[in-house]
Amino acid sequence: MSIDTAASATALAGLAPTLANQGGDTAVDSSTGSATSVLMTTDGQKDLTLDFGSYDAPVSIGDYVRWDANRDGLQSATELPVAGVKVDLLTLPAP
Repeated sequence: MSIDTAASATALAGLAPTLANQGGDTAVDSSTGSATSVLMTTDGQKDLTLDFGSYDAPVSIGDYVRWDANRDGLQSATELPVAGVKVDLLTLPAP
């Protein structure tokens, strides 16, 4: 079994896959983009250890705050970091 990444591109846009095989319990951990199951030959037979997880891809902010002296939006060698700036990361409500 595998995820058809081309056919699923729109549905998975902006999402990152969860890490596979975490925690040592295959009944509750995620598989990678493809997984192998036990042979199933009986009608209605299930393998509940197969699953694929995705989450909102992480974002990041830069490594320092600087004063953009010439207001060009570019980080120039002469524009040094500003010390003592506090950055608060907030969780916004879902749209």
